[in-house]
Amino acid sequence: MEGCTARGTSGDFDCSLTVDGVERRFDLHAPSNWPQRPAAGVPLVFNFHGLNTTAALQRYFSGMDQAADARGFAVVTPEGIQMSWNAGVCCGGATAAGVDDVAFTLAILQRVSGALCVDSRRVFSTGLSNGGHMSYRLACEQSAVFAAIASVSGLEVVIPCAPQRPVPVLHFHGTSDTVVSYQVGIAGLGAEAIVQRWAQRNGCSAATTTVLQRGDVTCRQHLDCPQDTDVALCTISGGGHQWPGGESIPLLGHNTSDISATQHILDFFGAHPMP
Repeated sequence: MEGCTARGTSGDFDCSLTVDGVERRFDLHAPSNWPQRPAAGVPLVFNFHGLNTTAALQRYFSGMDQAADARGFAVVTPEGIQMSWNAGVCCGGATAAGVDDVAFTLAILQRVSGALCVDSRRVFSTGLSNGGHMSYRLACEQSAVFAAIASVSGLEVVIPCAPQRPVPVLHFHGTSDTVVSYQVGIAGLGAEAIVQRWAQRNGCSAATTTVLQRGDVTCRQHLDCPQDTDVALCTISGGGHQWPGGESIPLLGHNTSDISATQHILDFFGAHPMP
């Protein structure tokens, strides 16, 4: 694949491309059946790291590559400039420098699509913290490209947010997150307020129903959403700034073992292709 070097024999590649005159890099995990090209095309997940972490750490914390491989998904884990993403009003050096990370994402998609025969109806985004913010930005600005998104301890920080169509959203957040507050969030909008806003955008009811209750995890989904535009919030009681069910991040609070965010996210993505 152009701009990519194989890393071992497990379908992993170190890749680079130039965007706005800057060389950028990303990790690619191709599904185990690649280079066979299924008639339906390959689903693709973008997996964005958090602030002050890396693509390698995001792959480790989430375990996304292995879980996606079992389902025939490909995974792109991009590397941010100064370990950050310009997701809107937050965060880090990428925002301060006005880096166009949306253009970077779309350039990756274009590069990978042809090589892997990506199914354009099944392109998704997820991420942790600042990477969750970035996933929300893609839902706001590239809803014609991304079928659904999932955010882990990340919030919508785009002003304004004007998606062209309803976007299915799944959100994970710990109530004791000291980095991105569950209650206060950023600019006064916490997890519940952000998810409620997406439910309203998608035409769902403000009312919710519990779809999962296990240990310290409660997942509630909004009612009366138009077909395939579900919006759900999984709250981890006492949870910290962690990827639920994944490898724990040191010093950032409790991580639950009562749910695998990765498996739940892939289930959600599998159920929500582009209409």
